[in-house]
Amino acid sequence: MKVIETMISALICTIIISLGLSLVIYIPIQQVEGFTFLSLFFSYVIYSLPIFLLGGIGASLVVEKIFKHLQLKKDIAYYPLALILYAFVGILFNYYFYFSVINKEWGNSIFYMFVGILGSCLFFHILLLTRKSLHRISTYHNGVLE
Repeated sequence: MKVIETMISALICTIIISLGLSLVIYIPIQQVEGFTFLSLFFSYVIYSLPIFLLGGIGASLVVEKIFKHLQLKKDIAYYPLALILYAFVGILFNYYFYFSVINKEWGNSIFYMFVGILGSCLFFHILLLTRKSLHRISTYHNGVLE
């Protein structure tokens, strides 16, 4: 069930981030000859889906192992610590992809680090909502409604 939760969360986050970046970067065709909105959107989907699948699943595994190793349960301390860990993993993944794939200099790296933090925190919140929704659906189908 955890793999399904992370994959659903990765797909939802990919769509949200791709739409957001496409809206921010899109310039109407009348003003400049450039990419259409759909071409920008699909470019971001192609770029960000592997990052969310690999990074999201990786971050989930790392955070769960850290919590299991520290013997922390999902209580009040879980949320802030998990949010910080997901943000840190988002920075690491975007840092790696930015410098290894896109560019060898600092240029727009701060923007991409911000996108990494935003993406990883969005992924964490979507993952929490997905877990709660799937748990509710499974309990509803078992005849027990919480």
